[in-house]
Amino acid sequence: MVVPAARSYGGRSAHARRLERRDKLIDAAITVFATTGYAASSVSEICTHANLSTRQFYAEFADREGVLGAAYDLVNTNASAVVAAAAAATVDDQFDIRLRKIVHSYLAEIVRDPRHARIAFVEVVGVSAPMEAKRHARVEAWIELLDLAAAPAVASGELPSRDYRLAWIGYIGAVNALVAHRTLNSPHTPIDDLVEELVRMARSGVLH
Repeated sequence: MVVPAARSYGGRSAHARRLERRDKLIDAAITVFATTGYAASSVSEICTHANLSTRQFYAEFADREGVLGAAYDLVNTNASAVVAAAAAATVDDQFDIRLRKIVHSYLAEIVRDPRHARIAFVEVVGVSAPMEAKRHARVEAWIELLDLAAAPAVASGELPSRDYRLAWIGYIGAVNALVAHRTLNSPHTPIDDLVEELVRMARSGVLH
């Protein structure tokens, strides 16, 4: 039996159009959650911003939490890619220099769009048990990345050989707290000031 091909409109396949609608809904949700706030938002408000119908929304997401999770994943995926590139470019640097560049790349990406910082550090907190599990999984991913970044320094003797897991958990918590504080307060603390503070924390704690 021959299965008819999906129709193409304007040179774009049905799959491409669906991905475009999904991206529009995520971007609209980011705007709504960052301005109205997740708790006060509605699906209809998101759809209005996206210029799409609620039917199209529910074809992609079960509810507001579903699109919040997708927005959170998008922000962190983008940040992870930037951090991975910074880590790859600094393999031969001393670790405190390497960490400075990694932290700077992360913060610069996160605050590049103020909506993203609001999503990642404010709106997702305490939403539900599944969302908290998603946040904890992201922390585990950052711990793994930081361990990999520190591995050459441990191997060379620059850093002591020990289990850094608790140190990284505390360090990630400090990053989260500082970015959340910056997001919620105006004027915003300059990124370079945050980087310097986080490097000082690392030198006095994590790197020992």
